[in-house]
Amino acid sequence: LRTPIASLKISIETLQTNFEKIDPEKRVDMLAGTMREIDYFSSLVEDLLFLGLVTEPRYRTTITEVNLNDLLQDEVDASEERHAHASYDLILPPKECVIYGDQKLLHR
Repeated sequence: LRTPIASLKISIETLQTNFEKIDPEKRVDMLAGTMREIDYFSSLVEDLLFLGLVTEPRYRTTITEVNLNDLLQDEVDASEERHAHASYDLILPPKECVIYGDQKLLHR
């Protein structure tokens, strides 16, 4: 948890103390990076909360049909959105691949 907080703090402090000195285009990039860090941090907190829920004895999985092709494509799309300079080549089988499992657990 310290790493994303430290990264956010440094970005905000830099903008705060050097706002006028920073090129406007660079400020936009810094703000976009800060928003990505916030999204990452939010996701990390959600993962921790979900982990706490899953370890509860009362937690029950919900087994359903899950289209693995769709799940993988969604993950690649989300990753490309989080990491603007990354790109992936995902080669999926021509036929749908359906498995049975807990959609939330498979996503995590």
